[in-house]
Amino acid sequence: MFATSAHKVEKRAAKRRGLLRWIRFRLEWLAVRCLTTALLALSPERAFRAAKLGARIACRLDRRHRRVALANLDQVYGDTRSAREKVDLLERAYESLALVPVELLWAHRLARSSGLARVFDAEAAARHAALFAHPRGVLLATGHLGSWEMGPFWFTRNGFHFQAVARPLDNPYLDAYLSGLRGGSGEALIAKLGAVRAMLDTFSRPGTVVAVLLDQHAGSTGTYADFLGSPASTNVAPLLVAKRKRIPILIGAVVRVAPMRFRFVYAGSISEAEVRAADAPELARRVNAAFGRLVRAYPDQWMWTHRRWRSRPAAELPPHRQP
Repeated sequence: MFATSAHKVEKRAAKRRGLLRWIRFRLEWLAVRCLTTALLALSPERAFRAAKLGARIACRLDRRHRRVALANLDQVYGDTRSAREKVDLLERAYESLALVPVELLWAHRLARSSGLARVFDAEAAARHAALFAHPRGVLLATGHLGSWEMGPFWFTRNGFHFQAVARPLDNPYLDAYLSGLRGGSGEALIAKLGAVRAMLDTFSRPGTVVAVLLDQHAGSTGTYADFLGSPASTNVAPLLVAKRKRIPILIGAVVRVAPMRFRFVYAGSISEAEVRAADAPELARRVNAAFGRLVRAYPDQWMWTHRRWRSRPAAELPPHRQP
């Protein structure tokens, strides 16, 4: 009579997990809001210095990601850079990564006061305007280089209808807060889950720019193409959307040229005719080659801590591990 069914036990456990998750999400949200409030109480210069100091400390304490990053640097640069040079580059990359959320905070504040004009290189917009003039829009292949959160501000400021594909954060309170900050740019977000259908419905008018971050490992469903000298699993679904919608693919990024100063840099493009003629592996190869040139040009602004080459093509695996 005192026995408890397995269903009730699981139901109680689920409630406890749900409560603990809610508490964790709220505490994370509170910690982030306290940190952002403290940063905004400082001048921009002091906020950036604080972010860089925190990044240097994190680089030394975050051993797991530090190992991944140094392995990536070894793979890309080999003996062409000394161990000391690789560590210095990694520390600067950590600083660059730490500046991204701080710059987003200040950009959100400047957007409300119409103060963004002075942080962007206006000449780049005129120089590259023709690249974005396709009647159905363009696909922008970019990645975690420079200050990617400033990209939406640059594009919407220059009159483009800008959308970005992004995965919502697991913490819904932080995701809502981040969406509010991004909303200051006028950016529209396309959820990564179901993004293909949404992208197919998006390209329909001149000035449409849909940005996708294609510099992360795409798992077993990706297409392997050379990236910085080694095969990397690459997400080709957005590239196939461009092929189906008959639109060009542009490769570029918004990079940091000075504290709170940014420029759009263009690495190459694949015309509508070339997109229609190429298959998925060729599109992935060309996108990776162009974005790889940007990484080599701005290595201290790329996210080296990601396991970009975590898997190998089936042909390179031992026979007992091949699918």
